[in-house]
Amino acid sequence: MMNQNTQSGRSMVEVMGYMVVVMLLAAGLGKIVAGAYGEYKFSKASLQLSDYAVAITKAAAIDATYEDVIQKINSGDSEAKKLLPSSYRVNSNKVRHAFGGEVTVGTYDADKFYITFSGLEKDQCIELAMKDWINNRIVDLYAIKVNEDIWYWPIYHAGDNALPITYAKVAGTTDDNGQCTDGDENSIMWVFN
Repeated sequence: MMNQNTQSGRSMVEVMGYMVVVMLLAAGLGKIVAGAYGEYKFSKASLQLSDYAVAITKAAAIDATYEDVIQKINSGDSEAKKLLPSSYRVNSNKVRHAFGGEVTVGTYDADKFYITFSGLEKDQCIELAMKDWINNRIVDLYAIKVNEDIWYWPIYHAGDNALPITYAKVAGTTDDNGQCTDGDENSIMWVFN
């Protein structure tokens, strides 16, 4: 009689091969999901900025300056709190943007106001600094201050720092580190007319 040895199942090498394929697929899928979530956050932060600027502009439409509206916002006035879009988070009486950093507002040269996003990482700083304001129809951007350097539209101020900001200026080149620095201590201030 012949001994017939039939095996069923997989060898150890085959099982390890399958595991490698599954792990690579999981890692790739994770990267795609993380990228999509990151894009969602950038989009949300950009909308938060635009919505808040529009709300402040509309609230001060009949006033000569933004001082009264900004003062009410910063004092915690209940009516002024309604100007804050619902997409922002508020904790410990601090307004937080989509990336978790603090949002502040104030007046700039009495007839302008600013919105500042603090606590931005380098890639967040770069993306938000390069936000396209050319086709904006409701608020009028006057300048952007990225960390310590301020950029103006050429119609408002002549000089080297003219808007729109280029990628090389905020991200850096091989010779320059750029305005947005490593870490999460970047801030951007948008000044509106």
